[in-house]
Amino acid sequence: MLPNQLAKQGRSTLEEEQCRMLHAATPVSALTNLGTGGIAIWVLREAVPPVGLSIWALWLVLVHGTRLGLWAWSRDSHHAARRAAWLRGGVFLSGSVWGALCVFFFPADLLQQAILAFFIAGVSGAAVVGLAFDRRAALFFVWPALVPLMVRLWLQGSAMAHDMSVMAGIDLLYLSAAAQRGQRQFAQWLSWRNQAFQGIDQLAQQARGLERLARFNALLAQANQMGSTVNQPNALYEAVCHAAVTSGALKRAWIGRPDPTTGRFDILALAGAAGDWDGARISCRADDPAGTDPTGRAWRDDQAIFVAESPSGEPTHASSEPGRRYALGPFAALPVHAQDQVVAVLSVYFDEDEALDAGTREMLMNLVASIERGLQAIWQRHRIASLQKLYQALMSEGDVVLRARSAAEMLLKTCERLTEDTQFHAAWVARPDAQGHIEVIARAGSGAEQLDNLDINIHDENKSPLVIRVLSGEGTVYRNDLLGDPNLQPWFSSMARYAWHAALATAVRRGGAIWAVLVFVSPQRDAFDDQTIALCQRIAELLGHGLDELDVKERLRKLQREESHRARHDPLTHLPNRYALEQYLPTAMARARDQRWVLAVGMIDLDNFKPVNDTWGHDAGDRLLQELARRLHARVRETDFLARLGGDEFVVVIEQIDELRALHQLGEIFHRLHQAVESPIEIAPGTKVEINMTMGLALYPRDAEDSEALIRQADAAMYEAKLHKLDRPTWWQLRTPSAPPPAPGDGHDPGAQATQPGAS
Repeated sequence: MLPNQLAKQGRSTLEEEQCRMLHAATPVSALTNLGTGGIAIWVLREAVPPVGLSIWALWLVLVHGTRLGLWAWSRDSHHAARRAAWLRGGVFLSGSVWGALCVFFFPADLLQQAILAFFIAGVSGAAVVGLAFDRRAALFFVWPALVPLMVRLWLQGSAMAHDMSVMAGIDLLYLSAAAQRGQRQFAQWLSWRNQAFQGIDQLAQQARGLERLARFNALLAQANQMGSTVNQPNALYEAVCHAAVTSGALKRAWIGRPDPTTGRFDILALAGAAGDWDGARISCRADDPAGTDPTGRAWRDDQAIFVAESPSGEPTHASSEPGRRYALGPFAALPVHAQDQVVAVLSVYFDEDEALDAGTREMLMNLVASIERGLQAIWQRHRIASLQKLYQALMSEGDVVLRARSAAEMLLKTCERLTEDTQFHAAWVARPDAQGHIEVIARAGSGAEQLDNLDINIHDENKSPLVIRVLSGEGTVYRNDLLGDPNLQPWFSSMARYAWHAALATAVRRGGAIWAVLVFVSPQRDAFDDQTIALCQRIAELLGHGLDELDVKERLRKLQREESHRARHDPLTHLPNRYALEQYLPTAMARARDQRWVLAVGMIDLDNFKPVNDTWGHDAGDRLLQELARRLHARVRETDFLARLGGDEFVVVIEQIDELRALHQLGEIFHRLHQAVESPIEIAPGTKVEINMTMGLALYPRDAEDSEALIRQADAAMYEAKLHKLDRPTWWQLRTPSAPPPAPGDGHDPGAQATQPGAS
């Protein structure tokens, strides 16, 4: 059962809990009273006439039969106060039966009177013990039972009877006080229990927050991939909406764009609870009543709009009917941009119990950014495809751009394709290095190998080389008669040898700036006319777009790696987080099972961390956690796994433990781990603190067979160690199978000790 379900079932008021326990105690109480009554009848058979005992026995059976009937009848009642009143009435009748024995069938013999007083006092005491949780129910039994006994004993007139009457009165007062004390203690216990379940509620909320963060991170990773896997914007929209809903991150998501004529939104993609809703009631126009919807305003104002749930539990935006029908909660509308203009609006809905906190809003903005990057990637691919068609008559450069897996491959393939069955018999790409020296980074064709010895610099006085002129900002430059240009005289012999008669150089732009120069060489003079020049410029543009595409892909891959890493690592300590642990531990357990090793899971908690935050602030606490994580990570083996669960809790997974030498191996490992806290940690310039830590240890397969149970066992062992940290032999402790479950909190952490430079 989940923690929040336990909390909902566990919290209750004093009256509800008393009613529940009264109901549970009634059958046992009735049967016990019947049994005790039978014993009393047998003991008093000589002192009370048989007819009287028969009447009383019948009365006893009728009363407790009535109690059981009330118990069965009230079992299905949901009104706690009414159920409690009926059950307390049954208790009163039960006490009255014993009082009636004193009123109508009181024995004359003093010894029999004492025996009867003993029975009634004992039954009353047992009732107070059994009903200690409900003072009224206990008193409803005790007073009707003991008051008639006191009166009848007093009326007997003998000194002994008077003494027994006084003793019965004292017993009555004592039992009344005990009932009051019992209810007070029960109320205190109930308060503690409710506080414990409230803590479970808080843990459940934190778990839901982490789960939602993990879902969003997974969604972002998918969205970043989609831009490179689909070819149409609508397909990207559909894939993102579907992934957002199926991953559980959102309740409903849709992307729309207003019709230019009517201003009403057309749905481009939709996923999640929708029914027959088609979005036609939403407009982007301010003069349209439907234009007040956040979706319309997001388009019109070009800004993200976040709408929290209304106090009535219904969405506050204009199109609230779908929200009411499908129990949708907070809502957000975010504009999507392409080519510096709004092209669509992403509208998302959350569950009713979700909140649009700052983290969620940032995730939504990141999701929109991923969509926009996907649109940019799609646009770039479309542009490359269109350019490819223009160049297809001369070459298959587009194929090179699309197939290349790296910039070096793309440049080389471009040069090779430009010299295959074209009017060019050499092509090369050059760019300046840090010192301004022109470096040829790709080449192909006749005489290209001579470029390996090219020795020109952008700072040379001779600015006649075409490459230098392009890099100097002249744009596209060409020479239709290289051998006729006296400025190129130093290279005449080489050009003549390889028939380099005409050449064109044009810039290759990468990231919007000149990155390199693409040079086309032809064996024919006057090879470059306007059409050929335009085509060469477009080839260079295509090459630049291809390089940009590679850059986009690399950025997407980097973002995917970063998002994947962020989803599995703690941002403060950079250690693996709970999500990473949940993925790692089952695999490690499988390895241990296959290799017949013992696997250990240690739950580590700092003994004196809270005072650091309270005294020096959370920044100091963060620095302490960062340094401790660094020290712990430096001391675990390469085969081990260290994670931070949150707060000051860490988990270490130890693999490859020999079952016969487990304690010895673990002792060495944990001795090395403890060195992390054996020297003070600096939390601020000149301020150091000494801390200690406690670890609970659970072993697989000894303590548990699945990962979740193994972590719980380690957590329980940690709490056991916490309870004895002042007298424990080591800082770590194995889980004791017979030990009780851990307490709801650890109240034994001593304060941190600050040390200043030079302090002892």
